[in-house]
Amino acid sequence: MVDTLSKKKKIFIVTGIIVIIHLIIFFPVIRFNDNRIPLLAFERLVSGDVYMARVLGNHILETEHGILELRSLSRVLVVNNTIVDIGIENFITGRATHNFSINGITMPQNIGIGLVTNHQIASLGLYDQEIILSHIPLDVRVFSLIPPRTSANIVIDFLADGYITLADSTEIQFVPSLIGAPRFLRGLYIYDDAEKWRIVGRTAVRLPEEAYFTMYRSITFRRNWGEFIEGELFE
Repeated sequence: MVDTLSKKKKIFIVTGIIVIIHLIIFFPVIRFNDNRIPLLAFERLVSGDVYMARVLGNHILETEHGILELRSLSRVLVVNNTIVDIGIENFITGRATHNFSINGITMPQNIGIGLVTNHQIASLGLYDQEIILSHIPLDVRVFSLIPPRTSANIVIDFLADGYITLADSTEIQFVPSLIGAPRFLRGLYIYDDAEKWRIVGRTAVRLPEEAYFTMYRSITFRRNWGEFIEGELFE
C-alpha cells in the first residue's frame, strides 16, 4: 500500500514538473525595454531560441520613432528572447498600430518592422507604399535605419516615375527609356553629418548646361533634393 502511494506521489511530482516545464516553454515572458510581454509560443518546443509567437494582452511600447501598440494575439518573431520582426499582417488586421515619424516623414500604417537585439528599429518594410520625402513622392520597398556595409544614416530602396528637378535645375529622370518597361529599384542614401544624399542605380541626369540626358550609375547631391555635386557615369 505504501509502495503504491509512493509511486503515485512520484508520478504526480513528475507530471507536475513536466507541466511546469511546458508552461515555461509555451508561455515565455520577454522584455521590451521596461515592458514585460507574455507570449503564447507553441513553436518554441521544436524551434528552440528562434520561434514565432502570439502576444498575450495589449502592450504600448515606446520606440525612438514613436509609439508601437501590440494587441493581443499579434504575431511576432522572437530570437534569443528578443522580438526581431513584427509582420505587416499585424497592422493590416488591426492587431498592431503605430505613429512612426522618421526625419519628419510619416510612415504608412501598414508596415513590417525589423528590430535588433537592443530593441532599436533596424528596418521598415513598406512593400512599395508611398512616402513623401521633401515634397517628392517615392514608392518605397524598404526603409533601412541601420543599413549594413555603409556609413549612411538611412537607406531607402524605392521606385519612382517621371522627373525630379534639383535646386540648381538639374533634372533626374526615373522613367526607363523603353515604353512599358518595369521601374528600376534604386537606393537613396542619406548622410546626416555630410548633409548630402546619394542615389545608387541607373539614373538619367541632365545638368543645366547640357542639352541631353546622361546615364549615371550613381549621383550625389545636397540634401532635400539640393544642388548636384557629382556622379559616376554608367559605362
